[in-house]
Amino acid sequence: MKKLILSFGTLAVVATSCQSNARFKDEIATVDSLQTRLSLYDVRMDSVDESRLREISPEVNELYDYLVENYPDSLDRSFWVTQVNGMVIVKKGADKYLSFHDKVQKEIDYTQEQLSSLRKSLTDEKLTEEDAEKYLSDERQAVSEIGMYVNKLQGPAQLAVVMWDTLHPRMRALADSIQALP
Repeated sequence: MKKLILSFGTLAVVATSCQSNARFKDEIATVDSLQTRLSLYDVRMDSVDESRLREISPEVNELYDYLVENYPDSLDRSFWVTQVNGMVIVKKGADKYLSFHDKVQKEIDYTQEQLSSLRKSLTDEKLTEEDAEKYLSDERQAVSEIGMYVNKLQGPAQLAVVMWDTLHPRMRALADSIQALP
């Protein structure tokens, strides 16, 4: 008899715990999905070689400034389109990533905390349905904005690192040839 009562008691607890999340089951799944997206954005930001960008950035800026200020023919379309364009791509990719990396990383960390808190509140059913939907909408918006920033920063930064290795010797040679002019 004790086993029967214990079994029913255990079954009741399990049934109650399964039903407690049923109210916000879809919302919890959405939070889990947002957390996964956020983790992927974090990995994408980490995939950029930030130390390499910090290493090349001063030389990129110095070389770019020198070429723009000292190239003798300011109307030479070929120079501006084919030569300097690569430098512009590298400069913008590196500068933007280095300028916004910390801000985006803080947003990722903060939003991850908010999502964890929201998930806990949904699991514990501490929110009304209206509040849950409002908070979920806010977090969706935050994750979308972070995704937009990551898309704008990650690709150009990686391209900057890759391009610099081939572009650097040509630009250095060009700067040296300009310096050699009388």
